[in-house]
Amino acid sequence: MDLKGTVFEDWWEALPALKKTPILIDEVIDEAWDKDKELTMRFLFFTRDIKKGVGAREAFRRGWGKLSHIAPESVIKNIELVPEYGRWDDLWHSDTHPLVLINMAEFISKKLEDELAGGEVSTLAKWLPSENASSVETREMARTMMRLLRKSPREYRLALSKLRARADLLESKMSAREWHDIDYKEVPSIAMTRYNKAFHKHDRHRYVAHWKEACKSQQSKKKPITNFKKDLDFIKGERYNRVKV
Repeated sequence: MDLKGTVFEDWWEALPALKKTPILIDEVIDEAWDKDKELTMRFLFFTRDIKKGVGAREAFRRGWGKLSHIAPESVIKNIELVPEYGRWDDLWHSDTHPLVLINMAEFISKKLEDELAGGEVSTLAKWLPSENASSVETREMARTMMRLLRKSPREYRLALSKLRARADLLESKMSAREWHDIDYKEVPSIAMTRYNKAFHKHDRHRYVAHWKEACKSQQSKKKPITNFKKDLDFIKGERYNRVKV
């Protein structure tokens, strides 16, 4: 099917602007869903994909929330993919349909209990909202999460505390002054900016070496694909084969 001149080409052309103007996704997602449901879901995950896609977090969250009202059953089928292409908190930072929220809570609850029982620890506990956060919005979300997960404030706090300790979080290493154990390649960009002075002060040699290597790597990277057909082939390809509708 030739998709030139369709809503999917419009979406593709809007991709560079979606990080700064996430509302642009509202202009295409309804029409895209009507035209091709599977391709819409693939485009949405490509829009969010932090490794191979655009990394437009807020645009994805708007699109995810909107699709949750258009087709909640389809969105539910893809809940488990969200943390793989983005972050755990992408699941609850949108105007999400109540049915999707319930299923999201079930998915998170199972994952949380598995980790508490000794299973492999993910970044779930890192992104779950804390009830003692400085943000009023985050504290309210934490209370909502407790209700959805059916946990008391004490149970919730203990779960987060235990799993965050096991997750070997960056902040824990910094508090313990274990600077040599920090893998700068794994530090998110926001944390890199926030702790830039601390890294420079306490681990200057390794930190500067990382930045030099990162700059070389960035310069050697190929330019982003700017051909609609090539990008479309990638979106239709293997990376998003687990997407369901």
